[in-house]
Amino acid sequence: MEGEIGQLERKLEELPLDNGETPAPTTPASEARVNRARKPVPAHLPRDTIVHTPSANAGPDCRGPLKQIRSNVVEQLE
Repeated sequence: MEGEIGQLERKLEELPLDNGETPAPTTPASEARVNRARKPVPAHLPRDTIVHTPSANAGPDCRGPLKQIRSNVVEQLE
């Protein structure tokens, strides 16, 4: 009888515990990371360059020359 109890206890230890939560679904590593970034516009398509220049050549407070802070490049199909 004690041998049977020992066997049953070992089997119970091997069973996973159920705490009421559902396990998270597992996905293969290849499906987990999918690159959804947009592809660049093909080189053979025409491009228009638009430059926005300020209306004044000097700053309103210091009257010093204006300089470019950054550039924003956007590609858009019409």
